[in-house]
Amino acid sequence: MTHNEQVAAVFLGLMVVGTAAIFLLARRHHRQRVGAAAERPPMRRIGMHGAGCIGFLLLPMPLIVVLPALTLLPAAGFLVMAVARLIAPPSLKPRVPWILLLCSATWLMDWGYEIQIRKWAETVHAPIRSDLVLIAPLLYFVSIVGISAFLGASPTKRDEPLSLFPK
Repeated sequence: MTHNEQVAAVFLGLMVVGTAAIFLLARRHHRQRVGAAAERPPMRRIGMHGAGCIGFLLLPMPLIVVLPALTLLPAAGFLVMAVARLIAPPSLKPRVPWILLLCSATWLMDWGYEIQIRKWAETVHAPIRSDLVLIAPLLYFVSIVGISAFLGASPTKRDEPLSLFPK
């Protein structure tokens, strides 16, 4: 294993650990916010085929492969959201800034990972990026958790559960 491959593996491992930490923090935050006996709103059907959903979700990944600096945009966005929550009144949930900082760090780790993989791709004849099948859902999960934690911590909606489909 070359040095670039080792660094890329470390970045990928840190991304997975960061995602697990985000999941645990967000789960605890959600339980405290909503409570155990909260009713779940009925889900509506979305009119997109399963294969279309996967294609739609993987659509931005070639852009990230070609321009790794694009991953700095969500990282900066989550960092700005975390700072906004840190300077907000202390009555808001204290875990939300940490969730947002972990989201930002995960996107930064993806940037480092993409840089290292780009160096690796220059050394091989035909690089096949099957790792994107793992990384894309991981980054989407992190982004959805971060955005919903940011929106769910607003002082106007503290008493009602966050819903994707408002009534």
